[in-house]
Amino acid sequence: MFSTSGRRFGWIPLTVILVVVLGGTVIGESEQTWTPAGKPPAAAGTEAQQESGEVDSAVINPYRSANVGALVGGEIKSFHFDEGDTIRDGQVVCEIDPQRYALSFQRAEERLKALEVTLARSEEEARIKRDLFETDLTTRQEVLRAESEADAARHRAAEARKELELARFDLDRCNIKAPFSGHLAIRYKQPDEAAERLERLFTIVDGSKVYAVGNVPETQLDLFSKGARAYFVSSTGKNFEGIVDKVGKLIDSRSRTKRVYLLIDNANSELEIGMTGKLKSIR
Repeated sequence: MFSTSGRRFGWIPLTVILVVVLGGTVIGESEQTWTPAGKPPAAAGTEAQQESGEVDSAVINPYRSANVGALVGGEIKSFHFDEGDTIRDGQVVCEIDPQRYALSFQRAEERLKALEVTLARSEEEARIKRDLFETDLTTRQEVLRAESEADAARHRAAEARKELELARFDLDRCNIKAPFSGHLAIRYKQPDEAAERLERLFTIVDGSKVYAVGNVPETQLDLFSKGARAYFVSSTGKNFEGIVDKVGKLIDSRSRTKRVYLLIDNANSELEIGMTGKLKSIR
């Protein structure tokens, strides 16, 4: 269900779960939830409708959607968009207070610098010992000790580089970005609220294309096969042409129907998520 202010709209989100290159897309828990709706009502229709290739009770769904969360926890510093706003791919939607993560990054950076100085000194000492050994001015044991100390310093510096990368990763993930262009459907948090790691912060939907989803009787499946062209007929009677992009695998044993997804271009945003209508085949 898609719930806002106590109202519910029955549509079936095609959820995209993305893990964070752009800010971390995760599924979280919230008092306000958005879960898949039930199937569209069985669409047997009248004999006349079946003969004409019409299927009642189709529902408009987004082309894709995502519940987006953070890979770091903390206080929400700001939210840059409100529900209904248009968001472009990669835009920062909200920010986690970065102060703690900035300090961790600074500490890791300083530690790496100190270890790199120690490493350079150890490597130089090992080089000198090798040169002295060539002229019989030191022992093989001293050379091995110096090389061992240089190896240990090299290992500590490598570990410090990894710690710095992790600190940079956490700091970068304080900016929660949109994984694709679309509209902000739900905000689950507000500025100054605390957010846990992996907790859901907002939902984004892409309505540039939409699916008209309907349950097609098995007697009409040949009219709505994958690749076939068909119409979504809105409640106002307007036709929107599309192509059958997906067809469910199983026929429901009770309604004797199969789920069909008609993909429709919606660049002008004429079709709203949750609109209902019917499917009509193009013969």
